[in-house]
Amino acid sequence: MIKKYLFISLIVVFAVTSVFYTIEAVTSGAEVASLEKTSENLSKENVGLEDAFVKTLSLTSLQEKSAELGFIKPVDIVYVSETGPVTALR
Repeated sequence: MIKKYLFISLIVVFAVTSVFYTIEAVTSGAEVASLEKTSENLSKENVGLEDAFVKTLSLTSLQEKSAELGFIKPVDIVYVSETGPVTALR
């Protein structure tokens, strides 16, 4: 009789443990799927940001921005030559 109750209680414990681990596995699978989706979205955003970064470094874009800021292409270049000592005497 005791063996029968012990056997039944052991089966119940194994069943409860099996259900618990099944729920944990399903929950973990859902978390992994969510993290994979987040990773995919971040990868897409990263590609977009890299594309925008490359466009901002293009020569055409830099020329347009420099013109907006008032920079112009120099017409006459003036060179300054060194005529005296460069460092101060003490």
